[in-house]
Amino acid sequence: MLEFKERLKVYMVKAAREAKAFTNWLSPSPEYESALISFLDSILKDSPQNRFLRELTWFQRRVAYYGALNALGQVLLKITSPGVPDFYQGTELWDFSLVDPDNRRPVDFVKRVEFLDDLIQQEVSGQHSLVQQLLNSWKDGRVKLYLTYKTLNVRRFYRELFSDGDYIPLQVLGQRQEHICAFGRRKGEMWTLVVVPRLLTKLVRVGTLPLGRRVWGDDLIILPEGVLEHWLNTLTGETTRLSSYARREMRLSSVLNIFPVALMMSI
Repeated sequence: MLEFKERLKVYMVKAAREAKAFTNWLSPSPEYESALISFLDSILKDSPQNRFLRELTWFQRRVAYYGALNALGQVLLKITSPGVPDFYQGTELWDFSLVDPDNRRPVDFVKRVEFLDDLIQQEVSGQHSLVQQLLNSWKDGRVKLYLTYKTLNVRRFYRELFSDGDYIPLQVLGQRQEHICAFGRRKGEMWTLVVVPRLLTKLVRVGTLPLGRRVWGDDLIILPEGVLEHWLNTLTGETTRLSSYARREMRLSSVLNIFPVALMMSI
């Protein structure tokens, strides 16, 4: 907490100076900046009388869960959407850096290499058990590292699909259609399907993953003509097939069954 307070103070002074309302870089106001720092000390003071900190902590815990799920969706969209994905140093795990100079702190790459090596070893024993473990311990950030590692490898293996493939928005039918972003990428006979949930605060409670038929019911993704019947979920190892090949339908509950985002490859 002490380290966070000091980082926040540096950030707030920088932000205030760049706003140029009461202080700035050329003519800093020591009185204003001192008052600003005192204000931060008061609202972050750990005491029974500090109602603000109690409510902030409660709100942070609630928002963090949805933030983690949204972050997984953003990672998948970034890597699979048209264009070149860009990664900032250290963001393989959860990253809570503020703007510079806070985001220029040294990155513990040794820790990230160790995490990745361990994930690769555990994956040999089965993706299903590994995914369950990562979701149960989502706070340590390894689930984000796993998603990044798996999706980047798919992108590398199917390089032409992601660099030159068509981008095809997909329709979702059902009561929860507003809660899904889905699109396909196509290059010749090669297809991939990307599925990411959205607006999660309206969909599930804190601690509940947006998975399975209990959440998605009988909602369907409608696929274009020419797709194959059988698909592999590259993030979980699950295989699935179109629920109705004649109408090219796939159940959301089978796509988002054990992991909250999906990257499907036609097989």
